[in-house]
Amino acid sequence: MKYYQWIFLILAIILMLYVHFQIETKRRVSLYGGWDTKEGFAIPGFGNTQEGEVKKMKSNEPVKMANLSKDFTNEPLKEYIIKGAYNCAVSGNYVNSDAIRYVLERGCRFLDFEVLYIDSKPMVSYTLDKEYEMIETDNSLLLDDALSAAISTGFSQNSPNPNDPLFIHLRVKSKDKSIYKDIGKSVDFVLKDYLYKEQVTGETKMNDVMRKVVLLLDTRIDTNYKEFSRCEVSDHTCYDVSDYVNITSGTSTLSIKQYSEVLNEQSIDLSQGDNCDYCTNVNKYRMAVPDTVQGTSNPELKELFIDHGIQIVPLQFYQTDKYLEQYEEFFNEHKSAFVPLSHAISYYTKTVM
Repeated sequence: MKYYQWIFLILAIILMLYVHFQIETKRRVSLYGGWDTKEGFAIPGFGNTQEGEVKKMKSNEPVKMANLSKDFTNEPLKEYIIKGAYNCAVSGNYVNSDAIRYVLERGCRFLDFEVLYIDSKPMVSYTLDKEYEMIETDNSLLLDDALSAAISTGFSQNSPNPNDPLFIHLRVKSKDKSIYKDIGKSVDFVLKDYLYKEQVTGETKMNDVMRKVVLLLDTRIDTNYKEFSRCEVSDHTCYDVSDYVNITSGTSTLSIKQYSEVLNEQSIDLSQGDNCDYCTNVNKYRMAVPDTVQGTSNPELKELFIDHGIQIVPLQFYQTDKYLEQYEEFFNEHKSAFVPLSHAISYYTKTVM
């Protein structure tokens, strides 16, 4: 065998071993929740560390945001664009509390989490596996810890807008229905004292939810999730998550569509209302999320905000692209995480001219 054939053979073996190692990594994390690693040495990422990934996420641009002025809190929620982070605990190959703290320090008030059931515990990660058995990160984060990071930062002076409402969106990815009661236990333990106590819709007034947590649950996988959450009257250790949910997403109350689905719809003629300064002709409460393809980039915002009237477009802060920069600029310009749709109309008219 010639020397270059030996080289190709060796490279092929190395590639096969690498692929096998990555598959085994995902399998171990899915089954056991993580790898045992020595401090400062991360096996799965071959040199990537959680701290290093969060550092790469960080922007040098200052945050120019503050609490929403009382002058702008009289409209219903459907009239506001919200600054948010999709898969907010993800920093790249890892999930960690520092990524959550970072997006809150950037002023985000809509936090999206994907929740899986690993080792009989609700854990934060994300998956592209239709069976929900493999995860795409090299570790997972206990939901209790993720929610605790959100509360401890979101309502502290580490956030530029601690008096604003904090929307927490849970997308459950599990075929084990026990997850709902365990999520209920986590919510009761961490969020109970902060939760808004009433149901929420797009018509709920902003001033009703100031400095409260609004809990959203995506029901696209289990529309009858309440069945799986129900507790026996005699079971005092059971927590029905439906008792805490303020709004279900993936419903007529708050729809969820992928970017491509929204952009394929007929555009609307978004315009300012005649009878108020901060209202528009929008009549639905909507969210747009990344397509279910790994590596989906952040979207161009004007089309979603203005052409389709989407209020909630949480971005992937671990994808540091030009659209994330534009997103940050938009909210910095308005000095708030909650921007009236009517202001977005004038903003994009001005930037186009």
